[in-house]
Amino acid sequence: MDAREAFVQAMKRVEADADLGRIALLIAAEEYPGLDVDGYLTRIDEIARDVRPRLDGDEGPAAVLSAINAHLYGVLGFRGNREDYYDPRNSYLNEVLDRRTGLPILLSVLYREVARRLGHELVGINFPLHFVLGWPLDGGMLIVDAFEEGAILTPADCALRLSRAYGRPVELGPDAFEPVGPRPIVRRMLTNLLNEYTRRRDYARALAALDRMQVVLPTIDDQRVRGLLLFRLARPREAEQELTNYLANAPAAPDRESIEQHLRWIRRLRASVN
Repeated sequence: MDAREAFVQAMKRVEADADLGRIALLIAAEEYPGLDVDGYLTRIDEIARDVRPRLDGDEGPAAVLSAINAHLYGVLGFRGNREDYYDPRNSYLNEVLDRRTGLPILLSVLYREVARRLGHELVGINFPLHFVLGWPLDGGMLIVDAFEEGAILTPADCALRLSRAYGRPVELGPDAFEPVGPRPIVRRMLTNLLNEYTRRRDYARALAALDRMQVVLPTIDDQRVRGLLLFRLARPREAEQELTNYLANAPAAPDRESIEQHLRWIRRLRASVN
């Protein structure tokens, strides 16, 4: 089974077996042929094994998180990559494990998998701009930022971060901290790869990320993005079909004029070579 098919099969089982570590490594396996997925999973097992002696089995959430933080960040030296945030390696879990640095969502996946091996289920929170984890409590949620060395945040901290990022006051209601299932998490990992490779004009790798996004959680907008990527890859027939389908499925699309212009360019291009 090749990496893409293994990923597709894993996504079919994802609701019953949300092994995000394995899925993240299967994403990486397409970029790194021959990747030892089980070997890297064993490394996560070993991280959890080395945290366990710090716990006696009767701790509250703060003590568990403190033990994970002390080993993951203090002993092993994992860090969020601020210096080269958009390096695609930050989005591959094998590279995160090897280099001990990465994006918020990949560090969150690693953190979650370590906690899961210790018997604790943290949930993903698809927070704007910065993915975080949550530990559900009676009447609330303990918010954990794996990018910031496992810092525990309050809702006010999160609102302040967004306010600074947007340059205006932001208020967050309880729905902003609702847990998300595994599919949105996997899609967000792939969206990061799509954006990083598009930024680098590596359209073939961007298309590979998008194709997997459509396996995970397809949207109508994927047709538009796929059509534009195919156009840049000089595949006009396929680009025309995708963009035509996009306009048919989204008749009130706000970018309709721009897409129609692209279709005119594509049709002129195809006519000139026929």
